[in-house]
Amino acid sequence: MSDLRQEYPWLDGFSDEQVKAATHASRHGLVSAAPGSGKTKMAIGYCGYLLSNKVKPDEVLGLAFNVDAIKEINARLASLPMVNASKLKFRTIHSFCKEVLQVAEEEGLLPVRQLLGEPEAATLARRAWRGQLATVEFTTSMS
Repeated sequence: MSDLRQEYPWLDGFSDEQVKAATHASRHGLVSAAPGSGKTKMAIGYCGYLLSNKVKPDEVLGLAFNVDAIKEINARLASLPMVNASKLKFRTIHSFCKEVLQVAEEEGLLPVRQLLGEPEAATLARRAWRGQLATVEFTTSMS
């Protein structure tokens, strides 16, 4: 593992397991571990590995659950010692899904969304609360 840390200096301080995860050959990965175990650190290391191996920033989809995580990850990405590092941006799962739906709508793969007004949404909420609906379908507008 020490050879990889010399080749990729931003992996200095990584455990052997983190180095292995941050330099895996597959172009897909899912990191799941306990809080404080170094998931973010490993993801940043992996992004550095991808960029150093000629993967373009727009070929990387990095997702996280919330805006605070995104801010931290993007700040740490920008500090990687390579030219394109600041161009690689993680985003929230919600923002990515919203964009997928917008593109599908624009391409005619989904019908144009119709937002519910307050009265309709309130009626559905009351019916759901009373257990009168098996499922509730809704569309939200996120800005």
